[in-house]
Amino acid sequence: MNIQQLMKQAQSMQSDMEKIERELNEKHTTVGNQGLTITMNGKHELVSVTVDPSLLHPENKEIIEDLVLLSINQATRTIQDERAERLGALTKGLNLPGFM
Repeated sequence: MNIQQLMKQAQSMQSDMEKIERELNEKHTTVGNQGLTITMNGKHELVSVTVDPSLLHPENKEIIEDLVLLSINQATRTIQDERAERLGALTKGLNLPGFM
């Protein structure tokens, strides 16, 4: 493979990676746990939080706090896993520093 072909392939890969990044950043991930639902975008920003009214009692304070943590962590892992899968598939077989 000559240098021009390699450069063309690298430019194409960069364009594909930028497109995937844009798609992932715009995608929303929703996780629900026992009456609490959160939605997070691909930038790991919370978009919405919904709490079932049946949870809104003082004795449920710790439960709600635990559900918030659990849901945020689940959404974060889902986003990270999808990002790694999509970008990893693009660079599969390449051993390049700085790529997934």
